[in-house]
Amino acid sequence: MKRCLLALAPLIAAAGLSCRHHPVYPEIGTLYIESLPSTAEVIIDGQPTRRMTPVRLDGIAAGVHEIRLRYYGYKVSRDSVAIRGGMTKRLSVTLSPVSIQQWSVAAVGFDPGHLAYEPANRRVYVANGTRFLDVLGIDDGRLARLGTIEVNTGNVGWIGTKLVAASAAAGRIYAVLAKDSIVAYDIGSHACRRRFKLADSTRFVQLRFSADGRRAYVADSLNRRIWQIDTATDSITGHIPLGGVPSDFICDPVSGHLYVTLSSTQQLVDLGPDGTVWHTVPTGPAPGGLFHDQRWEWIGFCRTTEQRPVFMSLSTWAPAAGPVIHVATAAMTAGFYALDQTHALVTSTTIPYVTAEGWACDSGRLSLIYRPTQQFVTSFWVMSNPVATMPTADGKYMLILSKFRKTIVSYRIETE
Repeated sequence: MKRCLLALAPLIAAAGLSCRHHPVYPEIGTLYIESLPSTAEVIIDGQPTRRMTPVRLDGIAAGVHEIRLRYYGYKVSRDSVAIRGGMTKRLSVTLSPVSIQQWSVAAVGFDPGHLAYEPANRRVYVANGTRFLDVLGIDDGRLARLGTIEVNTGNVGWIGTKLVAASAAAGRIYAVLAKDSIVAYDIGSHACRRRFKLADSTRFVQLRFSADGRRAYVADSLNRRIWQIDTATDSITGHIPLGGVPSDFICDPVSGHLYVTLSSTQQLVDLGPDGTVWHTVPTGPAPGGLFHDQRWEWIGFCRTTEQRPVFMSLSTWAPAAGPVIHVATAAMTAGFYALDQTHALVTSTTIPYVTAEGWACDSGRLSLIYRPTQQFVTSFWVMSNPVATMPTADGKYMLILSKFRKTIVSYRIETE
C-alpha cells in the first residue's frame, strides 16, 4: 500500500499544480447596477445588454469594464468598474438631465438666410442678403464679429448674397448671389479670385464643398441638377442630372457620395461621385434638412411640413421615422445627432406675422428626441424664425441663424 501511495504522489502533485494554473471555476464575478431614474439601459464595453436597471448581471469576466447607462432625456453616464472573480460589485449612478443653454449671441446683417462654418480657422460666414458676407470668429462656442467681405457681384441690379460655403482644404469661400453668379474668395486674404456666371441662381437651394476641398457642388432646383465646381480653377466642370427637384444635399467624406432629398418625387437618393444612383429611399412629404452623425454611420432628414425627423443607418438604408413635433405655424428645418448618438435634436422655425404693433414672430423650438425608442423628450425655446442650423466640429455647440432677429446664436449641448 505504501509503495502505491509513493507511486501516486507525483501524479497528485502534478494534478495540484494543474489546478493552480487552470482552476475549475473561471474568473468571473457579478455586477449589480442601480440608477436614478431606474429602467436605464445598460451597455457594457460598447455592447447593449438589453437589460434595464436595477439589474444583477452574473458571469462578468474579471477585469476592468466600461459601463454606460442611457435613459431618455438624460446624459449618458460612463463608469469604469473592476470585476474580481467570485465577488459582487455594486454600482449606483444618478443620471443628469440633458442640458441646452444659450451660450453666445452676435448680430448679423440685413436679411440673413444661410451660414457656413469652417472649424479649421474657427470662422462662421453668413450670407445676409446684401453685397456683404458677415465674418465671425468662434472659440469654445463664443461668437465675435470680425467684419465683412464685400462681394464683387458685377451686377448692380441684384447684389444680394444667397448661399455661402467655406473650405480650408480648398482655401476658398464661395458665395452664391441671388441672381446669376458665384463669387470665389481666398479664405485667408478674402481676395476675390473669380466670378463665374450661373443663370437663375435664385433657385439654388444648397452649396457645399467636398471633404477634400477639391470640388464644390450647388443644387439647382429649377434645372433639377447639381452643378460640379473644380476649386483649383474655380470653374464649372459639369453637372449631375436629378430625377426630381432637389431640396437639400450633403457630401459623405468617407465614400464621396452625395445624399440628395428630392421634394417633387419624395425621395432620398444616394449618388456616387460620378452621378451613379446607388440607393433610392421614399421619404414622405416635403423632405429636406439633411444631417449626419460625426462618424458618418447615420444620416437623417426632416419631413419639413409634417415636422417629423427620419433617421437612417447608412449600412442598412432602412429609414425609421421619428415622432411628429407639434409646433404651431412652423416647419422643421434641420437636425443634429448628439455626440453619443443616443439623442438627436431638430429645429422648428416659426413664420413672422403682422400684429397691430407691427411684425412679430414666435420663438423657434429645439426638440430633443431619444433615438433608441424614437421618443420625443422635450422642446427648448430658441431664437425666433431659425432658418439655418449647424453643429460645431466638437459637437458641443449648435449654431442657429435667426432671420427675424438678424442674429446668430450658439447653444451649448450637453448629452454626456
